[in-house]
Amino acid sequence: MTSSAGKAASGKAAILTYHRVVPGNRRERMNDVTTDAFRAQMEAVESLRQESSGERHTLADGLQIVISFDDGDESHWMAASILEERGLKGLFFVILDRLGRDGYLTVEQIRSLAGRGHAIGSHSRTHRRFDRLSPEEAAEECIVSKRELEEFAGGPVDWFAFPGGYHDAGSVRAALDAGYRSVRTMRWGYAPGGMTGLLPALPVTGFHTPARFQRILEGRAAVWPYHLKSLGKKILPEALYSGLRDRIGAGGA
Repeated sequence: MTSSAGKAASGKAAILTYHRVVPGNRRERMNDVTTDAFRAQMEAVESLRQESSGERHTLADGLQIVISFDDGDESHWMAASILEERGLKGLFFVILDRLGRDGYLTVEQIRSLAGRGHAIGSHSRTHRRFDRLSPEEAAEECIVSKRELEEFAGGPVDWFAFPGGYHDAGSVRAALDAGYRSVRTMRWGYAPGGMTGLLPALPVTGFHTPARFQRILEGRAAVWPYHLKSLGKKILPEALYSGLRDRIGAGGA
């Protein structure tokens, strides 16, 4: 890695955000990443890793990496095994009320992941948009999911991720008041090394080439497309925005 890349990465953290990890070429959504691509990406992380502490991995240039997964999809069970083959641990954001449903992780799997050293985070109780909730509803989503997930994990649940990234000032307060130390949004960017408070993320999609993923690890991910994405998210109907996003593969990281 070049000295300029090392300077760009120093003192920063990349919270990589995955959704489904799918076998073969069965990608159905923009956010789907194939198992082959995921393995190659984790090999790239492993090749640069200097040390690890739980779900936090420090690369040779000082960049910290957190490998996170949203929604508690059943494919994350396989993804955890791929991580473990390389001595890596992940952060699994799960939706409390979907545990045990068809296509999702079970409570027993959450217990196993936590017992094997992976971190469990809350992706809310019901996966509703937080910018449309009352203060009481937002608090309930945060508090109940934290309490139940801590019971399943057998330890503290310090991470929270807003469903869809939607949040407002009141929902941020609800998450922090519930006791979460790290609250991940879907604003694209590098987080400060301490990774506490309100944090940006770097989504990884099926459109990430090896070179594009390498730029993330060098601290050089392009985040300017986030502003275009945010504008579209604000002005377009939700269904139209989602369809356009999936067709054009907006990623930016």
